[in-house]
Amino acid sequence: MPSPKLGFWQRGLWAGSVMASLVAGMLLWKYLIHQPEVMPVYQDVAVLSTEKAEPVWIVRVTDDGQQIKLSSLELPTIPSDRDLELWAIADSAPESLGVMRVVNGQVELIFSAKQKQRFNQGKVLAISLEPKGGSPTGTPTGAVLFTGKIKI
Repeated sequence: MPSPKLGFWQRGLWAGSVMASLVAGMLLWKYLIHQPEVMPVYQDVAVLSTEKAEPVWIVRVTDDGQQIKLSSLELPTIPSDRDLELWAIADSAPESLGVMRVVNGQVELIFSAKQKQRFNQGKVLAISLEPKGGSPTGTPTGAVLFTGKIKI
């Protein structure tokens, strides 16, 4: 607080300095210290359905292809000793994109470089029912529950 003995102009300079410091602090916080979380942008790439053509999963991928999100339209019941595993199928054998951990009807996977390449080469996605932790052989061992064409 400025001294009451200061003149009008001196009090104005003091108040202006305080205001400039506040503005500089807010700008510093906004642009240098506080980094808001950037939410990834997803695009729809597939709908996975049962063999009776009942849609169950909507599949979305980020623009950079690093993350995939699956949203369940109707959450399937999975036995406690089993896991769902996501597969990309091109012209050869299916390749795993990872074991799916379903949380509130959603699955999010972050791809390694190899998984991203598998996904980009795939033409069809499939989900199989596997032993806990995923397929022990590297190929689907359980029933294929859902499939759908990739449309990018």
